[in-house]
Amino acid sequence: MRCVRYGLTLVVLAAGSACGGESTFTPGDGGSGGSGGSGGGGGVGGASMAGGGGTGQAGAGATSGASGMTGACDTPPEFSLGECPQMVYHDPETGECRPGALHKCLGSPNRFSSIAECLWVCPGSRPATDACDAPTDCIVGSTGCCGLCPDAPFDTAKGLNAVRALAGDYRPCGNVACEPCAEVPPASQTSQYYLATCANHQCGVVDLRTTASTACEINDDCFLRNGIECCAACTPGDVVALSSTDYLVNRCVDIGCPECLGEIPPELSPRCIAGRCAVVEEAPTGS
Repeated sequence: MRCVRYGLTLVVLAAGSACGGESTFTPGDGGSGGSGGSGGGGGVGGASMAGGGGTGQAGAGATSGASGMTGACDTPPEFSLGECPQMVYHDPETGECRPGALHKCLGSPNRFSSIAECLWVCPGSRPATDACDAPTDCIVGSTGCCGLCPDAPFDTAKGLNAVRALAGDYRPCGNVACEPCAEVPPASQTSQYYLATCANHQCGVVDLRTTASTACEINDDCFLRNGIECCAACTPGDVVALSSTDYLVNRCVDIGCPECLGEIPPELSPRCIAGRCAVVEEAPTGS
């Protein structure tokens, strides 16, 4: 298992299956949004990662159907304190659609209800590297130069916009050569629990090991699963111990999962340890 450059890893991930997302904004007559990004099988990095996968956002360079509104795209955004819904603005300098500052209102015409609306209205725009309208617009990446290895600490995980990441746009250190990830026993792996999120139009990451999805009282509360995606993986790998998949509610809608049964290595078992489900590696019976 290798930690390779973001650009190379992301091109490979783009061919994997993942959850599709839907835009919350529907363009009117007169134009069409760009093609949506393709879903990735997980996040960014050497480890196979949990991620939101596909996105329903318009791609970079979308054609605007609201020519009368494009002037707002070049207007500098204005922020003021106050109680207002989280809005989105277009950055004229970078051409990016960005989430507005939390707890601040946008007062100029350069304000949109969603990233998708901003992309449609502003010709040639693209989402910021951490922008989103839904969790399925995001994948999990790394704050460092290389991707996440299986034992990466949670504070090195970062939520990224799937369209930008899958296009290879997120390279914080440029093209660098990354060392291979060290071999880590399944019971010691952590990064497969990192789930991409979206709040206030900004991608984030949550560690499922700290949520109700892994809380337990007894061993029977826990079960093993191949990954935390909408569909369990058909091939062994990224085994997690969970007590619930409630985190997928409203996240994976109308997803057609393949009819397969990913085998879990027989030496792995789910255990409730200190109130949390965990993967435990045991010697096979009779050995």
